[in-house]
Amino acid sequence: ASLGFIGLLVLLGTWDMEAADPLIPGARSRGMSIAGVVLDGQTNGFGNPAGLATLSLPSLGIRYADFFQIPGLGQGAFSFGIPAMNGAFCLDYSSCGNTFYHENQACLSFGKAFGNMFRAGIGLHYLVIRQPDGFENLSVLSPSLGAQIMPHTGMTLGLCLFNPAAQGYHPAGRIRLPR
Repeated sequence: ASLGFIGLLVLLGTWDMEAADPLIPGARSRGMSIAGVVLDGQTNGFGNPAGLATLSLPSLGIRYADFFQIPGLGQGAFSFGIPAMNGAFCLDYSSCGNTFYHENQACLSFGKAFGNMFRAGIGLHYLVIRQPDGFENLSVLSPSLGAQIMPHTGMTLGLCLFNPAAQGYHPAGRIRLPR
């Protein structure tokens, strides 16, 4: 029974919004089966802003990926994190697409540690979808809330709520924002 409970905790600890949106950057997360919700550091502004709390030095990350092997449809991203007196701030940006369809996401996040066993964070995401002529571009400003608990040395449990108010793109259309 206890192994089943541990398995459930591992399953819950490794699921996050990246599973719903494969275009969110994060090589560390992808290398760990989309486990970004439990990772720390500046590359986690999109995945779980609570992980930013561990930043002790300014950090910059740049990435390019070509998921679909289609010319002009790769994804570029960067993140810049800077520690502050009571936590750390991070600016993330991701861009994917071509002239016909293009997705951009920018996120400003803050993470803070509360003792040695709990971290929390908040992020503000601006998402834009540019579409071809004849279709309106879509945009939304949505928050995310994150928490990480470290009950034992070497064990982290994480939770991230993206779009907790169930906001939609403006103007409303057929594309839904993940929740």
